[in-house]
Amino acid sequence: MPDPDSPDVARLLADELRRHRGDTTLREVALGARTHHSVLWRYEQGLRIPPRDTVARLDALYGAEGELIRLREAAADLRDQARKGGKNHENGDYEDMERRRLIQAAAVGVGLTAMENHEQVRQLLSLDQDDDSRSVEEWESTCEDLLHGLRVRPAAKIQEAIGIELNALLRERQRASQAGRDDLLRIQAALAALYANALGRLGEHEAALRWWRTARRAADASKDQHLAIGIRATEAGNTLYGQRSPKSVLELTRTAHGLARGVPSWGLVYVLCGQARVATVLQRHDEALAALRQAEDLVGGAELPMSSVMPTYWNGGRATEWTSSMVYAGAGDEERSTWASDMVVANNRDYQYRTAARLHTALCTVANGGIKEGLTAATEIIDAAPPGHRTNVVTHTALIVLNAVPREHRTSPAALELCATLGMDV
Repeated sequence: MPDPDSPDVARLLADELRRHRGDTTLREVALGARTHHSVLWRYEQGLRIPPRDTVARLDALYGAEGELIRLREAAADLRDQARKGGKNHENGDYEDMERRRLIQAAAVGVGLTAMENHEQVRQLLSLDQDDDSRSVEEWESTCEDLLHGLRVRPAAKIQEAIGIELNALLRERQRASQAGRDDLLRIQAALAALYANALGRLGEHEAALRWWRTARRAADASKDQHLAIGIRATEAGNTLYGQRSPKSVLELTRTAHGLARGVPSWGLVYVLCGQARVATVLQRHDEALAALRQAEDLVGGAELPMSSVMPTYWNGGRATEWTSSMVYAGAGDEERSTWASDMVVANNRDYQYRTAARLHTALCTVANGGIKEGLTAATEIIDAAPPGHRTNVVTHTALIVLNAVPREHRTSPAALELCATLGMDV
């Protein structure tokens, strides 16, 4: 039987208590709520459900207009249900408890976005059907759909959608046999990688790193070597933009390169592209060019094997075009950088890479001595990007442009304008 006050039962209330407190200290709130700060901390961690009178005082203190009181009653009801029964699949208790949980969550609606609230209702309806499970093939199709969404929709929206599918996958794994759970490891790795990617775009660096670790472990456990290489290569490429130091990213690409053992694959192409980009950031342009040429040779050679799940994440020549845009820009090769940037803008479906490729042209201008012109171009490119498209990759690429400027020019009017556009303190 589960712990009646387990974090699973109390987490909705705990999340709302933390959210309402904001930047106010625990001691300050505890004084107003007539409780001890250590006790309040336990409530916020979901370790205990607070008494009604304490929640009533917190609700009044935060001006929550009864929201916390309603949520506390729902959480307490769930706790009481957990005390009365467990997850017994044979007699249907599990389905009944899950139905009650969804009814309450949908009715309360506290802390949920519209999409999440609608998903609670959809799950409730699905429980009245014989089977809401999916085949591995259907899960693979889900991953492709989410990948498409990641490329064309604002990161916050697609992160929400991926999170819903991760919850669905968790329920699927709970119902599946051991063999079925093993089959779903590839899906778990793919969804975790997509979620990490979305978090990275939003600048949620610590959370993104945790999800990349989850993706790596699931890929390794799946025994899909191409997937394990592809996950690490993609992680390296994404975490280069402020989540990890360039040297740490370089080490990650070397680990992935070792897994590949020199065997050509799309994963190895991405590894080499990652090495080329990090070498560019470190201003080791000869290394960058060498890695890029190796990647281009692989793409132009024999047909390459790819991962068995979400293959369009890793195949195709788009990675080399995007990498060429950055590598040649950093080296100051205007002709090749412009050509590669134009290819990315024309062919890449992902909005963030089209915007970042334009920033590469500004980087090339700076590398060739056109400091004011390059900084002005970067500012105009950021200004023109819709707010939902200013992902971490885009803003960090603008920082790469700024960092290419000699120190004595970083307080020039053009540099200060770019900093202001990026919301940076000078």
